[in-house]
Amino acid sequence: KAIESNKAREQVYFRQATLDELTGCKNRRAFESDIASLMDNHQPFTLALVDIDNFKSINDTWGHLCGDIVLRNVARKGIKIMQPVGVTSYRFGGEEFAIIFSGDHQCSADILLERWRIQVAQRTWREEGLQVTFSAGVADWGMEMLEQLIMKVDEALYTAKKLGKNRIQRVG
Repeated sequence: KAIESNKAREQVYFRQATLDELTGCKNRRAFESDIASLMDNHQPFTLALVDIDNFKSINDTWGHLCGDIVLRNVARKGIKIMQPVGVTSYRFGGEEFAIIFSGDHQCSADILLERWRIQVAQRTWREEGLQVTFSAGVADWGMEMLEQLIMKVDEALYTAKKLGKNRIQRVG
C-alpha cells in the first residue's frame, strides 16, 4: 500500500510540475523539455505561438475572473482540437499558447490552427459585447537555435496583429 500511495503522490507531483492548472495545457517547463528533446534528436516540427487578441482590454472591461474564463475556454477549445490528433498545447505565458506539431502533424498545422481560430471567434460569451479572437505565428523548425525560432515565430505573430488580428501568419 505504501508503494502504491507513493506512486500516486509521485504522479500528482509530476502533473503539478508539468501542467498549467488554469488552462489544463502543459506548462512552459514541459514545453522547454519537449522541444529540447525534438531538437536534440533532430526531429522535424512546426511551432505556433497563439496570443489572445486584446486580452488586457478583456481584463480591464470584464475583470480578471472573466479573463481567466476566457483563457480556460480558449485553451480547452485548442486542446479539444489538438489532443485527439496527438498535438500538444502549452501555456507559454500570460495569454499566449505554444503548439508543437511534430512529425506527421506538421502538414495539418495550418488546418488545425485555423479550425481553432474560427471556433474561438464564433463562440458566444455570456458577457454582453465580449468578442474573443486570437492571432498566431507559425514556422517550421529550420535547425536554428530555439531562441531564433521563437523570435521568428513571434515576429510572424506580431505581423498577424499588425495586419488586423484574428489571423494566422506563417513564416517561410
